[in-house]
Formats: sequence, C-alpha cells, structure tokens
Amino acid sequence: MAWVGKYKDQASYRVYALLGDGETAEGSVWEAASFASTYKLDNLVCIVDVNRLGQSQETQLGHDVETYAARFRAFGHHVIVVDGHNVNELLAAFQSAKETKGKPTTIVAKTFKGAGNHYGEVQVVEEIYDKFAARKMGIEGVGQVVIMIHCGSRGLGHQVATDSLVEMEKAMARDGIHINDRQLACAKIKSKEGQDYLKGMAAAANFAWVNRSCITFCVRQAFAKTFNCTPDDLDMHVVYDVSHNIAKFEEHMIDGRPKQVCVHRKGATRAFPPHHPLIPVDYQLTGQPVMIGGSMGTCSYVACGTEKGMEESFGTTCHGAGRAMGRSKSRKTISFEDVLENLKEKGISIRVASPKLVMEEAPESYKNVTDVIDTCEKAGLSKKTFKLRPIAVIKG
Repeated sequence: MAWVGKYKDQASYRVYALLGDGETAEGSVWEAASFASTYKLDNLVCIVDVNRLGQSQETQLGHDVETYAARFRAFGHHVIVVDGHNVNELLAAFQSAKETKGKPTTIVAKTFKGAGNHYGEVQVVEEIYDKFAARKMGIEGVGQVVIMIHCGSRGLGHQVATDSLVEMEKAMARDGIHINDRQLACAKIKSKEGQDYLKGMAAAANFAWVNRSCITFCVRQAFAKTFNCTPDDLDMHVVYDVSHNIAKFEEHMIDGRPKQVCVHRKGATRAFPPHHPLIPVDYQLTGQPVMIGGSMGTCSYVACGTEKGMEESFGTTCHGAGRAMGRSKSRKTISFEDVLENLKEKGISIRVASPKLVMEEAPESYKNVTDVIDTCEKAGLSKKTFKLRPIAVIKG
C-alpha cells in the first residue's frame, strides 16, 4: 500500500502498520522490511508492540527492545524506541517519522499487556436479590460464572485533563474566574477551551469503550481455548458497559421542569431507572444495570437504577467501595506476602503486573463494599440485584 501511494498514486497519505512482537518471528515481516527500505518508503511507519507475550507463551526476546531496534536498523529503517504508554513520546516519534526522508520509520514500543486496566475478575454469583432483573441480565442461578472488567482509556483521559489544565488556567485569567485549587481549573462550556476539552474527553471515552471491547474479545477467546469450544458455544454476552469518569449532557427535572444540564460523574456511575429512553429495550422493566466493584478479596455487586435516584442524584449511584487508605500508605503498611496468603486461603487466584499493586489494591485498602451498597439502596439511589464473589483476579 505504501509503495502504491508513493510510486503509483503519488499521493501524500501515509501508511501505518501495527505489528505484534510475536509476528516478527515470521520471515515475511523481514521480507517486507527489506522491500520498504529498498524502495525508500518514507511514507511507511511500522509500530512494533513489544509486550513480550505471545498467544501461548512469552516471546523469545521478551522486552529486549534494543535487539528489535538493531534488527530493523540493519534493514535500513529509521528506528525510534519509546515507552508505548507515554503519549508524549509517541507523538514525538510520529512527528519524527513524518520528517524522515528516504527511508521507512519503525517505532519500537515497549508495552505491558493490561496497562490501563484497573482489574479483571472471574467471579461467581453468590446471592440473587431480584430474580426477574437477574434473569434479564442472563443470570440464571447461584454458582454461575461471570467476568467483570474495569478499565479506562489507558491514560488518554488523564493526558487530556493534564493538557486542559494549562489552557483552562489561561482562560480563567482572561475571564476573571478565581478558584482555591488548581485541580478545579475550569472554563466556560461554550468557550474554545471548554469545547476543546469536551471533544478530547469524548475521544478518551470512545478509546476506553474500544479498550473494553478488545479485552472482551480476548476474554472470550481465552475461555473458548480453555474449554475447547467456540465463543458462541459459551454464550458470553455483555450485560452492560458504562463509563464512570465522564461529563455528559442529559435532561433532568429541575424545579419541576425538564432542563438539559452537564452531569459530571467522578468515581460515580450512571444509574437510570426503568422506562428511561436512553437504556436498552432489554432493561426497560428493570432499570439500567450498575456494576459496583469491591476489593479483590471481598465481593462485588450488580444493581439497577431507580426512579428515586433519578430524582435525587440525576440518576447516579456509587461506582465502587471507595478507598479507605491511600496508595502510598497501603504500600507502607500492608505486607505483600500477607495479602497473597489471605487470597490463597479464600481460594482466589491472582495475576498482577507488579508487587506494589498487590499492596495498593489489598482488601484492607478499601471500604466495606456491602456497607456502601446497602447505604445506596437505603437512600433509594440503586437496588441490589445480585452479589459476586471473586475466584480469579488480574490487576494492573
């Protein structure tokens, strides 16, 4: 495609090829690398995702990015090694590729599978409180296995917010807006800064949706392989997917009249009631499903939105247990070995990206999720549907 663009179409478009590190073990990759260099395809950018994990085992070179880089240099490529989770490094690499003439560019990105994923849990239904609503979600009984995935935009949303802080501080100075905390930096919604932020936030939210979709696909494939069947045989359908750090324009009743407002949910989740036009047909009689995560050693819940919650909290309820202890304090006061032993005693298997995450995400670091969910139910913000107990946890 890059050859056609440069020599046949003589067009200005660029071609980007994403390669997994496992794929580079195939000879065809190096034939293509040689072809691209021979024909000086400076409109071609190859991105090699060096995450060290193949489909069934670790790759031969692991995270040895310098060896990957040396191989592509030997084929005459302009090579840039980056942290694949650093947006600024990636942007600089793409700019360098655009400016490079007479040779293709290869970006060797060191990445970690799971980065940007708070957790994934294999869970078992332990209690059912509303059989009708549970059945609508595909839950037939106690003991059924489900998967709960909690992840965002792999840092893109944080980057959008960081960049917007700088621009909004300038906007506040211009518009005479005064605040006590820089983290509360803001701009008028209809200003350029306000509109730019909303667009960036929407892009990050869409990225997060795609991230969860990709993880869902991989989960289905893994279960199909484990049980020697197809994903369709397992019928692993998605119950619901919803963002929880986002601002959305919605219509709500205020002083007895419908009004469009921007609802900002930070560490909270949308919980619309039955018959709301924005929830799927399957849940019109039950209300929107609400996933409420606990800690990796306790339990999680799925609830439904309520009419009272719509009236009193703009259709919003809790998003999880919430931290009882900061990450830094958790690392200092909780023992890595003790957490692993406690999880083992409860029959919970765990895979984690780094030991510090075990301490940060230990059950002791979080509030009691049952107390939180019961409080929300008593307040009428949401209604418990079923309870889930973890049997396998992936962190990081």
